[in-house]
Amino acid sequence: MRIHKRHAKQFTDQERALAEDIRQDIIENGRKSISDHCQDAMDETGASVYDLAESLRHGIIIELSRQDSGYRIVTRLDRGDTAHCAVFSESGAAVTYWINGSDDRHETLNLGKYNRQAFV
Repeated sequence: MRIHKRHAKQFTDQERALAEDIRQDIIENGRKSISDHCQDAMDETGASVYDLAESLRHGIIIELSRQDSGYRIVTRLDRGDTAHCAVFSESGAAVTYWINGSDDRHETLNLGKYNRQAFV
């Protein structure tokens, strides 16, 4: 399985629009589900379904990826001293969830792990 992924710093206008379209489709069509892995991660962090939904609705999209199973987006919602991050598949499934410090701006982010060329 080949995975193509792009960080928000690399997005073309088309990729940004696609990521937003995926988010809006999940929100508007209500096809949401939570994977077992995501539920376990939420239980570990003390996050609620409300926190997950807020990350989807109001978080910034920081990554777009495409795999054999379709597209995924990664969102980040800063709340005080924490950043709530989640991965959503285009089918509406919440794949995983984690919390970073809100001051973590990933200065050491290795963009070499991301595709250089647009895939949309």
